Amino acid sequence: MNFVEKLHNYIKARYSLILIKTDEEDRLSDDLQKISEAMQHNLVTWSIASGLVQNGKVLDPSTAELKKALELCENNAKNVLLPVCLQFVQQ
Repeated sequence: MNFVEKLHNYIKARYSLILIKTDEEDRLSDDLQKISEAMQHNLVTWSIASGLVQNGKVLDPSTAELKKALELCENNAKNVLLPVCLQFVQQ
């Protein structure tokens, strides 16, 4: 099972938070967008620079602070089928 298949399975299992450390931000973003489109879900990403972003729009500037981002994800998990938050970290 490759990485994309494993990730797809985690999402199907309804993990409310997935943290991924990668040097390949563009590749991961493309894979996640394809998975979310195939599942007909919205993709929400997180970075320390932007906070939570959905469809290229910052949801709330205060979510650049990780604690606030997690709180928003937790609150939205009750109303949204698939919140996915990501942290891209260069090593």
